[in-house]
Amino acid sequence: MKKFVSLIILAPSIVWSYSLSGNFKSYPMVKDFPQLKNSQSSLMNSTKLQFNESFSDKIKFEIAYELTMVTEKTLPHTTTPPAYRVDDLKMYLHDEEVSQKYRTTLAQNLNRLNINFNTNFGDILIGRMPIAFGVSKSISPNDVLTPIAIKTIDKEERMGIDTIGFKKALSSTLLLETGFISGKNLKNENNVYYFRPKITIDKLDFTLSAMKFNEKKLLGFELQHPISNAGYWIDYAYIDKSNSTFKDYSRLTTGTDYKFKNSLYLALEYHFNGSSLEKSSIYPEDFLYLRNYHYYILTSSYEMTPLLLLSAQAYFNPKDNSLFTTLKSDYNLTDNSYLSFGTYLGLGKEKTSEFGSYGKIYYASYRFYY
Repeated sequence: MKKFVSLIILAPSIVWSYSLSGNFKSYPMVKDFPQLKNSQSSLMNSTKLQFNESFSDKIKFEIAYELTMVTEKTLPHTTTPPAYRVDDLKMYLHDEEVSQKYRTTLAQNLNRLNINFNTNFGDILIGRMPIAFGVSKSISPNDVLTPIAIKTIDKEERMGIDTIGFKKALSSTLLLETGFISGKNLKNENNVYYFRPKITIDKLDFTLSAMKFNEKKLLGFELQHPISNAGYWIDYAYIDKSNSTFKDYSRLTTGTDYKFKNSLYLALEYHFNGSSLEKSSIYPEDFLYLRNYHYYILTSSYEMTPLLLLSAQAYFNPKDNSLFTTLKSDYNLTDNSYLSFGTYLGLGKEKTSEFGSYGKIYYASYRFYY
């Protein structure tokens, strides 16, 4: 568990408290891609420092800064500037020239900088923070702002984006969430507007999602409801690209999950990717990378011991019979540290199948939290 350095200052009618936390992560990796003649090794080290301040029970402040150093062969950068930020720090503090030797890059990220006002009128959030929509275990069609790609190894931190958000419980069954997300330079074509009312009746959660982003319009919904002892969900979105040369499209993910008494967890999902053009050039501006229409995804985890967790995920493309799998073991070394081993495998014909071209990644990780 995380340990926090905290301080509480008592004064008449004021309670100030702060916490300081962070982590260090190290990821040695070996990458074997079909387009490369030889396997490539790399080392990624990152550290994060986070500061939280509670000026009262109604006002909270958060800031987090990250540094990531990557040493690898001369491959193209995999880190791209975050979308939906008014302005930002210079990404690369150090970036060596391309050569035949190993190159080292040092990137910075001011990933959190926000303040939260809890008022009688509602919750008001202003600043840089993570925003995630959707209820699926794998691909959420409503999660179009900063989704985490399926080939991402470190999935703990979602990119913070610049937001003015508002949440208000109108009743015990109705929650209203709306907001504005700023794009680069606050240009209207780069900005995002969203409106998401959520209805909860008994064990049924239903969220309607309406959004304008990247000069497109999204209309979707998310539904969650248990069936006996299993969970069930539907995550659907329709994207109107009326100002684009590309067609409008729908995406849907539906699935069910169940946790057995022996701690085995299984989730099975079907994903319909209506954005497919059945070509390699798809919609990178929307963070959509899947090539075909239909996918089946299996997610599982099993607690071997209280300290050892095994997890796996598999994406199957029935059109070309290719498979992308992730396998990982997490061992809890101490209260604050973890050791992991994992692999990402793309299985199928390297030149003609979707996931066969993904190649293979083998990695280890050490993570320390304070």
